[in-house]
Amino acid sequence: MRHHDSSRTWLATLFVALTATGAGSSLIAAAEPAIKLDRETTFITNPLAEDDLPNYAQAIIDRQAKGVTEDNNGAIIFWQAMGPSGVSDDDFQRICGALRIDPQTCQPRFDGPRTELFEQRLVEWLQSQDPTLNTASAAELSQQVINAVTDGRLLASSVPPATSWLKANEQRLDQLIASAARPRFYSPPPNLLQDQSSELALVTLPDAEQLRSAACALALRANWRLSKKQCAEAWQDAWAMWQQSNQANQGWTVINSLVCVSLRERAGRVTLAILQSPEVSTKLLHQIRNDLSTLEQSTDLAPIIDFGERCVAMDICLRLFRGRLGGLNVEDADSLTRLRTIDFDESQVLLIVNDWHDRVARAAREPQSRRRVRVQKQLFAELAESVPLVTESLNRDQRSRAVGDALAYYLLDAVASGFKAKSRDETRLRLLRVAVELAVYRAEHNGYPTSLDELALDDATLLGDPYSDERLIYRRTRDGYLLYSLFEDKDNDNGSDFTGEIRDGAWVESDEVERREHDDCDLAIRLPLPPFQLPVEATSDDTEP
Repeated sequence: MRHHDSSRTWLATLFVALTATGAGSSLIAAAEPAIKLDRETTFITNPLAEDDLPNYAQAIIDRQAKGVTEDNNGAIIFWQAMGPSGVSDDDFQRICGALRIDPQTCQPRFDGPRTELFEQRLVEWLQSQDPTLNTASAAELSQQVINAVTDGRLLASSVPPATSWLKANEQRLDQLIASAARPRFYSPPPNLLQDQSSELALVTLPDAEQLRSAACALALRANWRLSKKQCAEAWQDAWAMWQQSNQANQGWTVINSLVCVSLRERAGRVTLAILQSPEVSTKLLHQIRNDLSTLEQSTDLAPIIDFGERCVAMDICLRLFRGRLGGLNVEDADSLTRLRTIDFDESQVLLIVNDWHDRVARAAREPQSRRRVRVQKQLFAELAESVPLVTESLNRDQRSRAVGDALAYYLLDAVASGFKAKSRDETRLRLLRVAVELAVYRAEHNGYPTSLDELALDDATLLGDPYSDERLIYRRTRDGYLLYSLFEDKDNDNGSDFTGEIRDGAWVESDEVERREHDDCDLAIRLPLPPFQLPVEATSDDTEP
């Protein structure tokens, strides 16, 4: 779902009001003027579809495929490792054909973490350990177990279905490591391969979802390796997760950007589990420091807004205006198609929608977190207030402006979540890099420092809070530490994390966790991680996978 209910309600209300003004199209029977193809209206001028309007699907495929080869494309090994996971057999054949993969070289369908088969095995095992558990309770507990065993809070060796899966899938996981090491990731959407007249707003992105499953599997193995005191091998898996996040960020929609952030959050949790391990060496900590320093600060929203999301917007607009390529079939089609009863200037509306994309993309390029967040909020507030009061006195130019602003608000609604995720992600990476420095200090001094002043940093700006003029807040505790940023509200919430897992600097019981709003939280790291206690007796499996 790309849009929030608030934007749907506003859009429907506006269009009803516009049609009620008597501004309905008295010109519907008249010939529609040709839409001028240029940067300010249609955004791209080639390639063209059969109706002589832009072929946005082909433009996206061409852009994504540029510079990709069989040797640098991680998607090839990725699909060989995952098999026909998350796609139909027909779609898998299309992906294999586009990437020149021999399906016979692929693994069977992935059945690891985040799949129904894996959950079913966990449910059956949990019920075998505690026959009083009903299926619903066991299913809920299985999700908690999966999270705990991939976050480093529960030993994989204490969950036999997890270790059994690891033993059977070692080659698959090694393939995922090899896939992540490649610099490019190109996997064209199967429905665009089947039909380029498909609506871009309805395009499926199976690679994005399967990257999350692959990362979860690598996190599981990293946890296993940590339990065996194999910290370097665990970091190999964790680093592959970070590399996968870079690959997800090569996509063309804000969904890819959100998946990138999700992968980085999971990779960060695994990294923290490694950092707190008493067996981690100073040499490995220096490697982790160097590896993390090579990462981009966060997901790059600007090109996604500037090209991919803009192409989606233009595709929707032209389908609305001209009913091209089968028209519009998105969830909001009924409300949107009321536009066709209104007399307005199509080219002017396209100009307005493009202008808003330009402005939002410029905001996304702002490198300073506080300024970027401020500009983004101002832009969306301006956009929300930009539609004039709809009255019968509106002339055609004013109606065109109202429709253009409303469409821009609707089409850019999902982008707002990308801004929030980006700001959260880059702050978490800052915190994690400081956590590495604290781990180095602990390894060299047999304990954490009393103050961040004791850290020997080449770049002291690392300690600055991106959201205040002060430094990150650090408190050493009896068994570890609390480190946090004031985040967007710039108020000290005493280390109460956005996830709700840390409240007033302390870990919260899992059944009391409530996610907090961006304007009422900090972003925090609290070590050590709290161990997850299985409510059932379990027999450990200490054999090697």
